[in-house]
Amino acid sequence: MCKLLYVNNLKGRVTEDFLRRICTSMEKGQRDGIGIILEMDKAAYYAKAEALTDVMDCIISGGGSPRDFILQSCYTSNAISTIPAKGVRLSNVHTIAVHTRTSTNELGEMYAHPFDIEDRYLFMHNGIVNVPYGHEFNTLTDNDSEYLGHVFNLKRESMVQDIEGYYAFINYDRVDKKWTIGRDDTALLHLAEHSGGGLCIATSALDVKEVLNLLNTSSKVYRVKPFTSIEVGAHNKVSVRPLARPSAKPVNISKKLMNKSMGVPYSTKGGVR
Repeated sequence: MCKLLYVNNLKGRVTEDFLRRICTSMEKGQRDGIGIILEMDKAAYYAKAEALTDVMDCIISGGGSPRDFILQSCYTSNAISTIPAKGVRLSNVHTIAVHTRTSTNELGEMYAHPFDIEDRYLFMHNGIVNVPYGHEFNTLTDNDSEYLGHVFNLKRESMVQDIEGYYAFINYDRVDKKWTIGRDDTALLHLAEHSGGGLCIATSALDVKEVLNLLNTSSKVYRVKPFTSIEVGAHNKVSVRPLARPSAKPVNISKKLMNKSMGVPYSTKGGVR
């Protein structure tokens, strides 16, 4: 099983201790890879490795560059990253995404998330999908998550018609600076609003509560409805699209994010798992 986490509107609140505590909590029961995406106003970076210590070393002390990633052997380095040589000033980070994974095969940082799709998108995934033999995409691995990232960024919300399996995902578009977080009817996503006015979305309700605790927030946790994608664009504008109906217009969400009468894609029916 893999875990996903997305939190925005964090500027000035991200510290090394904050990241370590979130990742340590998410790593419980996970052992085979961790990846972090950090978005700032003018740039976004990622680092991924088998161990949290290697990822944090990249973020704090500095990592490689996209060119280094191409030239080096991905199987012998401790981490793959686009972190600049001097590291990242965490006080400038306003959005983070974290992925932890457990696998019985496909070990190594090459298979950790995010997957870099077409040098534009960063894709994280929880679930298992069928990868058809001889598919059309030029992938670096045979991992189902990398394949799903290509399918989503080609077909967007209509991808449900072509995917066999189950999934929840986080996708970041480095050109449009837009995040998309979605799920099917099997993989779960939970959501809450934190004290900074931003969103926290995760596969585990416990991980959402851990973030809320770190941000000194008491907020209700909702379950995202099946076949829903949540888009967060410039200025944290949030819209919702049904994955199964690509022609549907996005629904803009006002500041009253948790008002159930608005029909936003959150559900507390049956409690929070």
